[in-house]
Formats: sequence, structure tokens, C-alpha cells
Amino acid sequence: MLRRAAIEWHGVRLGCPDWADDSHSIACTVRPSAVVVPLWLHLICNAYWEPLDFDLPAVPEQAESGWRRWIDTARRSPEDIVDPVVAPLVAERQYHVMPRSFVALILVIGSGSNFTVDADA
Repeated sequence: MLRRAAIEWHGVRLGCPDWADDSHSIACTVRPSAVVVPLWLHLICNAYWEPLDFDLPAVPEQAESGWRRWIDTARRSPEDIVDPVVAPLVAERQYHVMPRSFVALILVIGSGSNFTVDADA
């Protein structure tokens, strides 16, 4: 999936990654071929000691819906990692990421009819 995916790197602002040695945050958008995997991932890592607001990429027209929160390690279980099929919609254009946490958002492309999750995989 990742080998042929388009990957865009970001910081708290889209397209502005901070590659400095003392940087404490990074994000990326992973867009695999919709034929292979009909979803995009937006991954955020906040290693800073304060919360940060990260801009989210625009939702493309071919998306089934908006960004959905799949993983947020700052949330209490069982909300920290949820089944991607029922992941809650993120309505905002930014995501508030708590200190020292990781977030993974998903966006289903097309009807999502080819998107299934095998819990045993």
C-alpha cells in the first residue's frame, strides 16, 4: 500500500513540515491508489508537551464522507482505537491533538463498497 502511495508531509499547517532537530510534531497524508485501497490516511504525531491544532486536508469530491477518527491515543479505551467502519466523523477543518499522542484519520474514497475490515487480519 505505501510503496505506490502518494505521501504529503505536513506540520500543524498543511504542506509545512518542520524537519528541524528540535521539532516535536509531524503529520502526513497517505493516498494509495483507490484501486488498491479505497481510502486515504492522515497521520498526526504530537510529541510536544502542549496540545496542538493540526490543519486537515480538504475532502475530495469522490469521498464517501469526511475525515473519520480511527485512532487517537489521548482518548480513553475503547475510544482510543475504533473499528474504522464506524469511526466518528470529524466535522472541523482542524484536529486538536493532545500532548504526546498519535492520531490516525481515515477517508473512504468512492462508495466504500470495496472497503471491509477483517478483524482477524
